[in-house]
Amino acid sequence: MVDGGGVTPGLALTEAQEGLWYAQRLDPGNPLFNTGHYLDLRGALDVEAFRAAVDGMVAEADSLAFRIEDSPAGVTQRLDPTLRPWLEVVDLSGEADPAGAARAAMAADNPQLAMDAAANVSPDFKWWVEYKQNALENTLDDNVTGANHTIGVHPRLLKAWGNYGDTIPIEAQTDPRVQFNPIPRTGHDARTILYTPYQPLYYSGYAGYTQADPDTFPRPKLFDPDTDIMLASYIDAMHNYYEAAGPNGTGPEGTTLEFVNKRRAVGRQDPVNLSGDELMKELREQRMRDLFLAGFRLGDLRRWKRQGINDPDSQFPTGPHPNSSVLGQYGDLECFPLPIAEYVGNPNLN
Repeated sequence: MVDGGGVTPGLALTEAQEGLWYAQRLDPGNPLFNTGHYLDLRGALDVEAFRAAVDGMVAEADSLAFRIEDSPAGVTQRLDPTLRPWLEVVDLSGEADPAGAARAAMAADNPQLAMDAAANVSPDFKWWVEYKQNALENTLDDNVTGANHTIGVHPRLLKAWGNYGDTIPIEAQTDPRVQFNPIPRTGHDARTILYTPYQPLYYSGYAGYTQADPDTFPRPKLFDPDTDIMLASYIDAMHNYYEAAGPNGTGPEGTTLEFVNKRRAVGRQDPVNLSGDELMKELREQRMRDLFLAGFRLGDLRRWKRQGINDPDSQFPTGPHPNSSVLGQYGDLECFPLPIAEYVGNPNLN
């Protein structure tokens, strides 16, 4: 409701309108009568057709363009065409986290939107999560720091180098993105065998070298309290782009095969000549290495499962657990963690 002079003859307010108008006049700053609404449209959208449909509705709905006027004759309402809320289009392709937008589009199974969003990401884009020791900046203080991220290495990245639980020779760790202490340890349960990783590509201490490099080169670093972790980057966006584009795709980094071989070069791996499903499997392999300890997200696993992709090496392991003498066989159930909001707000969950 808008106050002011009208351009058409005034009409009396209904009893409900009059009550709302008086309440708002008594407390103009009170948002009680405001209504916020959000609608998520999935899939490709013809913006001009959508605009025509919305604006056609606005043109016919006079109730959206009433101006309320207080005059000596009383409060009246008048139609004012200048108040019609025509559709406004806001393009968020330049938002702060375009890589996140591409990732969200992939999770929604919208490959074209994912490619459009990823193509807008600048090659120098990086978004860091910064850890602080200052309690004023990190309310959890020492409980949430990069030093807490000393988690194990996936068996997929170990099996080519020996038996799980053996000391892995540093000469075998040729990919600087995946470096770890060659001597295994046990987890908090004193049973599960783990290998402590060094800071990978998405961590602030990454130097791009391996333990096998000459001593004159920088050494891979373990985590420390001020280790920062990258939340999103151009590389992350490009992985989303080429997964959406498929094995025959072409994009900012050339063809899908060329992008895969560029990532293999970062890992000091020889180029490959793959196509079809084998190329896409290698793309997922490079994603695992590029985003080691930072980039495998629940959305990825769900998306691949929906697509019928079942690669035990990089998704849901099968058969004996690497520490099978203690932990036995993997089960046949695939479990996704529920959001905390579900646990708190869903009365059907115990």
